[in-house]
Amino acid sequence: MRGLGRFLFLSLSVVLLAAAVSPGLACVGARPFGMGLAFVAVADDVNATYWNPAGLVQLQDPEITYMGNMNAREYINYQDYLAYAAPLGDNSAFAISYIKTVPIADLLTQKWYWVSYAAKVGPNTSLGINLRETRNIVAVEGVSVDSDLDVDLALFHRLSEDATFGLLVQAVNAPDITFTEGEYEYTTHSIENWRPSIALHPDPNTTVAVSLYDALNNAEDGARHFRLGFERIVDSGEDHYLAYRAGYTGIILLDADEEAIPKGPTVGIGYGTDKFRLDGALLRGDYDDAFFLSVTVPLS
Repeated sequence: MRGLGRFLFLSLSVVLLAAAVSPGLACVGARPFGMGLAFVAVADDVNATYWNPAGLVQLQDPEITYMGNMNAREYINYQDYLAYAAPLGDNSAFAISYIKTVPIADLLTQKWYWVSYAAKVGPNTSLGINLRETRNIVAVEGVSVDSDLDVDLALFHRLSEDATFGLLVQAVNAPDITFTEGEYEYTTHSIENWRPSIALHPDPNTTVAVSLYDALNNAEDGARHFRLGFERIVDSGEDHYLAYRAGYTGIILLDADEEAIPKGPTVGIGYGTDKFRLDGALLRGDYDDAFFLSVTVPLS
């Protein structure tokens, strides 16, 4: 019976971990959230450390940001996000980032630490990389969880003055995640997640973006996930701006359990000066009105 209990515990841990990182719940930044999580081809601020590190070359000055999960910390995966990003001259940039995840059924908390680097490889093209370490904090005595280093690769390309393309390949090395209790061991793998995106800029104050999540359907859940996003700056002065955002996350049905995949509209608002930026986002539908707040400080 003890052996069966260990097996069931390890199996439950794996299932809960997979559920905690389900599509749409594992993302950061109130501005990207407000834009329907369609940020891979935008990636023009410090949030690019997660969404598309290749976009970091767009930074003019260093930035630091903090995002807090304000009302859904028990079920939306990422609780806190902290990042610092800075240009390295005109052709490269780097960043360091941190995420704390929601505890998984009081069994496991994860803390993610990663470094990002981006470099231009042409006048309109840049490449980026993330190297991410996952530290697992297990609340059950005698159980350990080991995760290999994650590697993300990214591309950012300016198609024209009015359009950009982005591609993020998360966990390109599909690292192992190993659960161990005594002589019992179970190993699973992160998925290699391809996320292509296009953003259109019909005028300097408007952005429309579309993105795919798990475009190759490596998660084998029977669906690809799409994100639509919109941002409009409606009040832009010499020392401030006001932006409205909206978006939608959904699925492209293949052979999917539709009820198991979160989807719904998002809305957001942002206010910024040359000293700080404050962004808020509300995720509706299956996200149960989760609210996120981000504070970003340019360090010029």
